Amino acid sequence: MNASGSTTKIVSIGVFHQWIINSYSVHSSLMNTGDCLTSKEFGSLDGKHKFELKLYPNGKLAEFEDHLSLYLIYKSESFGRINMKLKLSLQTTKGQIECPLNKPIVQISTGSVITASKFFSHAEIKSKRGIILAGDILTINVDLQILKTALNNTNYGLEYYLNKIDAPKLVSVCGKDKIVPLFKDQRFECVNSVCELLTSGKLYDFKIVTSEGETIGVHKAILSNRCPYFDALFSHSDLKEVTEGMVKFDDITKETMLSVLKYIYYGRLEKMEKNTKVYVVADRFQLNDLQNIIEQHLIEDVNEQNVCDLICFGEQYGAFKLKNRCIHFISKKVQTILESEDWKSLEHKEPALAAQILRKILLFNEKRNDGETSHLKRPQIDVIVPPSKRRRPHF
Repeated sequence: MNASGSTTKIVSIGVFHQWIINSYSVHSSLMNTGDCLTSKEFGSLDGKHKFELKLYPNGKLAEFEDHLSLYLIYKSESFGRINMKLKLSLQTTKGQIECPLNKPIVQISTGSVITASKFFSHAEIKSKRGIILAGDILTINVDLQILKTALNNTNYGLEYYLNKIDAPKLVSVCGKDKIVPLFKDQRFECVNSVCELLTSGKLYDFKIVTSEGETIGVHKAILSNRCPYFDALFSHSDLKEVTEGMVKFDDITKETMLSVLKYIYYGRLEKMEKNTKVYVVADRFQLNDLQNIIEQHLIEDVNEQNVCDLICFGEQYGAFKLKNRCIHFISKKVQTILESEDWKSLEHKEPALAAQILRKILLFNEKRNDGETSHLKRPQIDVIVPPSKRRRPHF
């Protein structure tokens, strides 16, 4: 037997920028809500990653007018999504005061904006004016690490590997020779034992808190090995989540989190678990294989009732195969779909997307009528997601 293995590691690129704003109180008094100061561009030494800061002394929006709002903009055009660990702080005469963020690691794309709408309150700055605004100077520190990992790292569940292993066999020496499989009922005992670690919570060394406040005991060794997000998280021992042994996700329910953890531990999902909610978390945790599994299920499940919702979902999360399938489906049932309330709602909420869909359908139908695409089973559609349509993580 020939056995081999490989290792995927996280490589980080560090970027530190200090923005010094002189005569800060003058700027603050002259600016209204929505007015901002802009820093110079900064980034990595190789020039591949560029960022820019925008500070709103009296808040970006009226609801944040009693806070400083700080925006970090990713300006590089040659990269898609990047993962990074971010730390924002104010430099004072007694050291740094860090702005608490609700995500230790974020994923952004070109044109994305990371927002700290409540960077620091006016009340806190006023109460600590002597150390924060010494000499009427405000100093902002940005400390970030760009995390790079292999993109084609395929993860399979334990069941997959055990299916590839032949069960032990025994050759009988009594009578006619025959091969007898041993441990027939125990082949997946190892898999079941690993799954029981999740369901029973035995020997857990880390906790995940869901949006309902429910706590799930998990195992760092398994999560780190199977999930790039947690591997990156656990590799930074100075993070608050790692030192406290707990991470909270205010936007992930217990049901959805358990479905994702089931895939991480076992490598399988039930049909009902292959839904858009699980896809969103898989996208966040960088579980590319799980995303592909769910996208394929959604493609097979497209119908008149969900096609408008799914095409919007495909547009938002870059699920291009799903989006193409939806456009093809609509082209076959144009009259029915365009007269539906779901389509009218899509036109109202996403007029640019609706126009794009109609153009693609019109082009496809013209070619089909001209006999130019009689050999094609479905239209080949290029979908480009503009920066304005990409998701923007918020703090």
